Amino acid sequence: MPTSELPGYFTAEKHGAVLIAILGVVGTVLAAYLWLTKSSFRAMAWPLVIIGIGQLAIGTGARSRTRDGSSSSQGAAELTRAESRLRKIHEIAIPRR
Repeated sequence: MPTSELPGYFTAEKHGAVLIAILGVVGTVLAAYLWLTKSSFRAMAWPLVIIGIGQLAIGTGARSRTRDGSSSSQGAAELTRAESRLRKIHEIAIPRR
């Protein structure tokens, strides 16, 4: 992946994490609705709560661990420096004939 695409990648990762968290909240709210209205689908409430809480935890965890735009450009600069160092090491270790 070219380093110019990293900010877009991190932005998309954040959006995906927020979507997962929102789906977790929706599942938990639906479970509460089914439980409180004593619906015939009340048995679905516990699995929805468990899955919803899991999705909420995964979404918020992924969102909090994803870099923001400014650090992704810093990460891109670090990646570029590391690539240039590896090229120099490769040229020293394996001389061309």
